[in-house]
Order: sequence, then C-alpha cells, then structure tokens
Amino acid sequence: MMGVGEMSKENGGPAFPTVYANLEGHYGTTGLSLRDYFAAKAMQSLLSAFLGDQIKENANIESTAYQIADAMLAERAK
Repeated sequence: MMGVGEMSKENGGPAFPTVYANLEGHYGTTGLSLRDYFAAKAMQSLLSAFLGDQIKENANIESTAYQIADAMLAERAK
C-alpha cells in the first residue's frame, strides 16, 4: 500500500522528494513526479521550437510532452 504522497513507479517516483512525518508517525514523500518533471522539460523545448511560428491549436504540445516523458521513463527503466 502506498503512503500519503507516494507516487507509483509508473510515474518514476518523486523528482524532488521531501520526507515528512505526520502526527501519527507515518512517513511519506511529496514532490513532483519524475514523469511530470520530464514532461515539463519536454514542453519547454516544444514551445521554444514553436515560438518561431505561431503555436498551432492542433499542435497537441501537452500530449506530445507526456509521450516524450513516457519514452524517457521507459528508457530509464531498461
């Protein structure tokens, strides 16, 4: 069972974890998932690539960023 704030292995776990204890003594981690971090980095590159042109409505930048993040996680798991 995952603790409070834990993220699944599918997300790569926390990118910048912070360990904490609550009043009951249960420990957990919080932080941005590694998948979200990778997606944010990919989105930065995608947006700067589109800045020369106008960002197109059908560019699906968000979806593409997460596809890149998923590919990075898959490669990392090898």
